[in-house]
Amino acid sequence: YDGESKNTVLDKTKSEDTIEWLSEIRDGEMLRPVSISYEVHFGDVDNMERPDQLTSPTEVIDVENYEVRPHELYGSIPIAIVALDFPWETYPNVEVYTRYHDPGNEITIDDTFALNEDNKEKVWNLFTLDPAKNTFSYKLIYRAADHRDIEIPWTETDQERITIRDPFPKKRRLTFVPAVDWTEVKNIFIDIKYEDEENDIREEHTVSFSEADDAPKEIVLRRFKNPEHRIMQYKVTMIFADGRILEVPPCQTLQDRIILTPQMRGHKIVAIDPAGIPFETKKIREAKLQLKFEDSEAGLSFSSAFSFDSAEDRIRYFEYDYADRNRSAFEYQLTTHHENGLKRSKGWTTSNKAELILTGN
Repeated sequence: YDGESKNTVLDKTKSEDTIEWLSEIRDGEMLRPVSISYEVHFGDVDNMERPDQLTSPTEVIDVENYEVRPHELYGSIPIAIVALDFPWETYPNVEVYTRYHDPGNEITIDDTFALNEDNKEKVWNLFTLDPAKNTFSYKLIYRAADHRDIEIPWTETDQERITIRDPFPKKRRLTFVPAVDWTEVKNIFIDIKYEDEENDIREEHTVSFSEADDAPKEIVLRRFKNPEHRIMQYKVTMIFADGRILEVPPCQTLQDRIILTPQMRGHKIVAIDPAGIPFETKKIREAKLQLKFEDSEAGLSFSSAFSFDSAEDRIRYFEYDYADRNRSAFEYQLTTHHENGLKRSKGWTTSNKAELILTGN
């Protein structure tokens, strides 16, 4: 005031104060304007991440009361971190990494939060100095119970919420239903396996049944990413009351329900991919495939036929039962029909592959 400076300190123990000067009279009137500014000092702040003090612009006032508003100098945006409908039994812990960089204002903030079933929510108070710069980044790491952790790459957002959900929301379910005479069958054991090598996914499950525990049981894959990759494998072992043991040959299925009976056979699925057929270079109009599996001793006979008109045609599946894992190979014959009317056929070929990638003649 009139060239004389005074100051005071406000904190949580002193929220207001009075500063007085002797009045200056000029031209018969009291000089009223007072220049004022204030500094905000932050406690428990790492000044390597953000400023530990801020200074307000100088204001000129002519009133007797002045309200100090530190929040006008900076922003504190509460970012909610919330887990919704989350499979904690599969991922007991989730690590949330957050970062906010504003080099122009010397802000480089990196924080980490840990969530679990008992702590499903956190709040990150994001410190900003420029209201126009409210974009931040976050990364998630799902710590799995089977140690097959999942890391989600850094994502940028300006939303005031980070929602954590099941990283594999699509589900593959398979239900087993026993249909046996419990006076003859004592126990049923099933080992289930699912593999998706492309997405580095492998899961194994085990279920069992007895007369006292014969209700249908559902297996839900914890990690299921590709809805086109639905084949699950299972192996059934039945123990009879008279001591006999039936080990059903390995089975595969695309179905959602399996009926368990003592008459079960092994079941194979062959995926057929036309990607290797040179439709364009060999001027192929259509490719026809015939498949068959026969085991006369077991009384089994299966056959299918498929037609393809491009290398991008969808994958087809040939399914069949078999009784002996040593006699489980199938046969196939490919015939190509060319644009000039020529037809070419390969002889019948025996294969035991789970995936058959077709090639041209």
